Amino acid sequence: MPSAKSHCSKKAFRRWGSMQSIRLGWLLLVFVPLQQQFSSQWGPLASGHYSVEQMKAILPAALLVKDNQGKIMTVESFRINYKFKSSYRDAETGKVVSTAELRVGEFKQAFLSTAWIESVRDNIKKGDTILFTGILFRNSNHKLQPAPQLQVIVK
Repeated sequence: MPSAKSHCSKKAFRRWGSMQSIRLGWLLLVFVPLQQQFSSQWGPLASGHYSVEQMKAILPAALLVKDNQGKIMTVESFRINYKFKSSYRDAETGKVVSTAELRVGEFKQAFLSTAWIESVRDNIKKGDTILFTGILFRNSNHKLQPAPQLQVIVK
């Protein structure tokens, strides 16, 4: 508290203090940058359900990362998990057995390899799931940063 000898009254001191907090609030509002948000896409597709035809058409497309202002960043690496159903005839019983299979690949680029594209194109059917994880991209400061995963389900 100001003493009786100070040149500032209590009322003036309180007014000055509240003006400083208002100024500080405006400074924080103006100078604190908004948190960037990122989304992953496979060509034009975001996570969701897509037809077999759409999936076959998009297979050679690149993975992309977009920020909340629409700026596109290059993907450096990613991991793909392709889950699908297959069936085979059991040699002992002669019955057809269905099983779920999982193929996993890691890439140090933004595209699937030709072998992966051909394999998925030959096998893709309703109910398959493609999950992209471990997506890394270079941000505006040229530093590697993780991006959200991307899940595509074939309908």
